[in-house]
Amino acid sequence: MTRQKENHVLRLCRAGILLALLSILSTLSVFWSTIPFSLSLFGVLLIGCFLPPVDALLALCAYLFLGAIGVPVFAGMRGGMDILLGPTGGFLLSYPLVAGGLSLILERISGKRKCGFLCVLLATVPMLFLCYLGGGLWYSFLYANGDLVKGFASAVLPFVPFDLGKAVLAAWLSVRLRRIAL
Repeated sequence: MTRQKENHVLRLCRAGILLALLSILSTLSVFWSTIPFSLSLFGVLLIGCFLPPVDALLALCAYLFLGAIGVPVFAGMRGGMDILLGPTGGFLLSYPLVAGGLSLILERISGKRKCGFLCVLLATVPMLFLCYLGGGLWYSFLYANGDLVKGFASAVLPFVPFDLGKAVLAAWLSVRLRRIAL
């Protein structure tokens, strides 16, 4: 096998493994409102940390496709268009942009210097806001009668501390695992 084909196979394997991890993390969820608490955003951030931008974007598009056709990869081992178009739809639809954007930021930064824990953590913050923007607007207009304050207070605010914890863990784990050449 040529070096270029080996590289493509390795990239595909990485994307597949991280997509499987995301699917497992997403099913670990607690339903305490219309928006469940799950570890899916942690998986999305890991994908953004480990895959090149295009691969990260495509992996998350594949995740959404699998969920849309009914494979139970979303929170609570659910799948289908009703989940994708439900209260969590804005968050889910933002995932490809979050992972691709994070990967792009890290690629640009790491080209200039080595990116440590703080660097990776700071790169995740704008991506959290992108996820919040997509999910909060979606929820506000479809489930809170256009009331942005009510929508963001219900769908975003309760999750901020947990998501910051996920960002810290993803940044720490990505820096540690990069040392063993994942």
